Amino acid sequence: MYIGGLQLRDKAYYFGYDVVMHTDWLFVPDDNYSFKTYYFGDDGVMKTGWQEIDGTKFYFGSDGVKHKDRWSLINGTWQHFDKYGTWSPPEKGAKWVVENNKRYYIKSNGAKHTGWLALGYTTFYFGSDGEMHTGLLQLEGKTYYFVENGEMHIGGLQLGDKTYYFNYDGVAKDI
Repeated sequence: MYIGGLQLRDKAYYFGYDVVMHTDWLFVPDDNYSFKTYYFGDDGVMKTGWQEIDGTKFYFGSDGVKHKDRWSLINGTWQHFDKYGTWSPPEKGAKWVVENNKRYYIKSNGAKHTGWLALGYTTFYFGSDGEMHTGLLQLEGKTYYFVENGEMHIGGLQLGDKTYYFNYDGVAKDI
């Protein structure tokens, strides 16, 4: 008699206390007072990767855990999953997204923008994780400043006991 997870020929299965192979959703408590969510198909195999279940698209990591309430880098593209694990497909055109008080610019292909972004006459900078930068930024030996809404500052600015002048390309010059 076997109870719990079982790996057979690169496929994972789960057997409950009734010794019946599990199919459908499985919720396992974790250390954070929440649950890790898995899905087992009609054949009992734990699902990984992209899965469409009852018309809704989900993503399961290589460990079988459903991605939820997070951004995930999948095949080189950032994808968003809500608190239930439902995938948020990219909308037509780019858009701004705020999550956990952090701002992101999502391109029309669903990927987070990284690096420099010029929108009209305004310039923004996004880190490698796609988060919009605010405040002072040291980049390639140059200092930049981005105000609270993420726009790159141009002109004079007093920060603490130091005065800066940010020229037309946003680079700081000590005054």
